[in-house]
Amino acid sequence: MRNGGKSSAGVSDGTDSRGVKRKAEDSDSEPEPEDNVRLWEEGWKQRYYKTKFDVDVSDEGFRKKVVQSYVEGLCWVLRYYYQVTLRAHLSHWCRMSTNIRNL
Repeated sequence: MRNGGKSSAGVSDGTDSRGVKRKAEDSDSEPEPEDNVRLWEEGWKQRYYKTKFDVDVSDEGFRKKVVQSYVEGLCWVLRYYYQVTLRAHLSHWCRMSTNIRNL
């Protein structure tokens, strides 16, 4: 465990601390990971692909696969939130509106 025997959720004194907000200093106790990409410096794209994927930026086929996977994931998230979640909310509100109509 981190923090000298304390769990990240709070004090480990045997009490149930689920749902208890951590203190602000707990979130800053871990050091920031080193930024090897350095987006603000020249050559960031080469460093990004080498650091994150261990490939050269000139590998066009790999970059196309990364873009394809990113767009597929983005579409999945958008479809989930705009179809599944929206449908659940709409069915809830539609049932309520029929109750109002019958008043």
